[in-house]
Amino acid sequence: MPQITTRPEPPRGEYDFQDLCAELLRAEWKNSNLQTFGRRGQRQNGVDILDLSGARNPRGAQCKNYEPLDAILPKDIHDAVREAKQFVPHLSEFWIMTTAKKSTDSQLEVLAINEQHQREQLFTVTLKTWDEILLMFANHPTVADNWYGGGLATDLQKIEHRTAKVEEFLHALASTSASSIDRIQSRLLLRWEPKFRKTTESKDGLSFEYVADYSVVLLTIEELIAAGATELAVDLGTEDVDNLKKHIPRPLSNRIVSISPAGETGRLVGSILGPTFEEFAVEANGVASFMMNGGSTEISRHIPVIALNLYYFLLGIKNRLQIDIDLADFLTAIETVRRSSKNPQGRINLAVIEGILRSYKLLKLDCVELRPTASGRAIELFSEFVDDHHYQSISRHANSFGFPKLVAEAEREFSKIAREFVQTPKYVSDLLLGELSLSAIGPRTANDSKINEALMAAQYLPPIVSFVTARKKASSAYEILDPPPIWPTRWKSEKR
Repeated sequence: MPQITTRPEPPRGEYDFQDLCAELLRAEWKNSNLQTFGRRGQRQNGVDILDLSGARNPRGAQCKNYEPLDAILPKDIHDAVREAKQFVPHLSEFWIMTTAKKSTDSQLEVLAINEQHQREQLFTVTLKTWDEILLMFANHPTVADNWYGGGLATDLQKIEHRTAKVEEFLHALASTSASSIDRIQSRLLLRWEPKFRKTTESKDGLSFEYVADYSVVLLTIEELIAAGATELAVDLGTEDVDNLKKHIPRPLSNRIVSISPAGETGRLVGSILGPTFEEFAVEANGVASFMMNGGSTEISRHIPVIALNLYYFLLGIKNRLQIDIDLADFLTAIETVRRSSKNPQGRINLAVIEGILRSYKLLKLDCVELRPTASGRAIELFSEFVDDHHYQSISRHANSFGFPKLVAEAEREFSKIAREFVQTPKYVSDLLLGELSLSAIGPRTANDSKINEALMAAQYLPPIVSFVTARKKASSAYEILDPPPIWPTRWKSEKR
């Protein structure tokens, strides 16, 4: 499949850029009477391109040539609109087409102007930066081919289609995060070290196969409860989670919920990383199984790390969870692959995720842990904790770390409540004060892409913790205890 290996650059000359915009707008507005307006170098009240069909309220456009890495300033937009207001006859639409980058400030300026113009019954303003002009080419392949030769339009259509899919998934993702903060308790997305057992229960009754054993999940749950986890979310099917709950005492099993595995979130990972998979010849089977057709060993090691952690990150947004990942490893993998990539869309997508993750800050918090002597009655204690107001408050504040505006307050209150809980006479002999390292989103994130805008629209970015020690303890306990296996329900049904 063809790949875009270089980003199309805008025409260097100001008048060449005007000519390109005029040709593109003739196709976009379906108006062959569109022309550059006035003599070269002579601006007519801010209008460079005008509809000359004789309409009572024509459409016009101004072309602004910037250095490619510069962003258009709100003042430039304000000044251009002020000039266009003087044009006679009055305009119905005014487009600003520029070689500059988009910025949040410029978008907000256009939004404010259009709100004011609607009240005053003036023209609408549309801002088209170079990235958006490139996407217009996808709808007008003849113009694209006239300026950049054959093949560009096809490649741009591929990018537009892929971007549309990403935006569609992200819109659905953001729309799921609308519930009240007060109703949500803190849930940790459960991760465990996969374990497989050799079984002869194959379809033919003769050969053997290795099947996932979910008994390690129970051991991991036990370790996480001892480390202070409050509620757990498991990305397994409902049947598998219900089967696990049969092996867990009631007070604890009520605090374990199933969330939809893979599905829409897995497809979103594939859409965001699609350009990267294509460039490095990666065949993905789900979010945890990959085949690399040649290429760098380093890249082949990092791409699965990116895909799996991005999957957890998006699940965290969709279901408002805390997630258990290694943030440093995730960032290293993204940066390494991004710097090796020559695909512009792939680099942009990775840069957006990297930018969000680099906005996280590490917090050191006091937290509640069970004393080693209390581990034998952990389930009994957990049952008592559920109704304790300290415990409920800790859970509520832990969830607040996912909301950028609430992080500072949560940081103040979380440790304070944990200290009070540990000193409660009823639990003082069973609890001790530990330390929790948690990364939460900072107050500022760059908002200059569709992916970033959609992620931020969810209003929740998952707090990141690492329970790797708990997972390793559970893995060691599995090897020592050799517990009775718990098979996946789908595999069991296939044997019947």
